Amino acid sequence: MRSIIKPPLPRLTLLATLLALATSVAVSVVGTYRSHHSGIPPEAIVLGADSTAWFLGEEHARALVRECRNDDERALRLLDVRARETNIRSRLGNTAANAYVGGFEYGLRAASDSLARVIFD
Repeated sequence: MRSIIKPPLPRLTLLATLLALATSVAVSVVGTYRSHHSGIPPEAIVLGADSTAWFLGEEHARALVRECRNDDERALRLLDVRARETNIRSRLGNTAANAYVGGFEYGLRAASDSLARVIFD
């Protein structure tokens, strides 16, 4: 009998998976993260442990604006954000993932309103 050899996963898929796993660890480990930030706006509905996910999303938005120099880098970073959202949703639930996305959107609007309008509007 012949054995079936499966092709290896593309490097980008492996990298995205590793980054998503690292995010889930960071979300669960970083307990003092929120003490270093100004706070969640009152109109956002974020409860308890989900605030860590909010602040993580906010920081990732600011990092996108600060670190990405061209559209290709921004596109890869946005794919990473979606991978993190999916990982948080599957591991921690919908409320934590929604808080992450809410923090990301809030952080992006605060750091670069013009970029936020292109992405979200």
